[in-house]
Amino acid sequence: MANLNQVIIAGNLTKDPVQFDYKKNGKPSSFAVLMVAVNTRKGDTTYVEYISVKVFNGQVKACMGCLKKGSGVLVSGHLVNNNYTDKDGIERWGMDVFADKVQFTTAKASK
Repeated sequence: MANLNQVIIAGNLTKDPVQFDYKKNGKPSSFAVLMVAVNTRKGDTTYVEYISVKVFNGQVKACMGCLKKGSGVLVSGHLVNNNYTDKDGIERWGMDVFADKVQFTTAKASK
């Protein structure tokens, strides 16, 4: 059986996107983090899942310029483990979606 790691989510940003700048092989680079709220239904109950999405390369500028809290997005990407040890020595883990494509589902936000 083939392995598959693909995620598609549609939801709204819970806060403005945040950009992080760093150097990769001596060259400046950046990524943005989007927190996306996605409604999930189980029977008659609706739950909200909060999903961390990381955006890289040319999409960073577009996301930073066009998105804000409440903006709708459709994201396709893949899951990545986020394991680390915190400052108190406790092992933490989580999952992030690394975006391959981000589509804006609401009109450009005015800033």
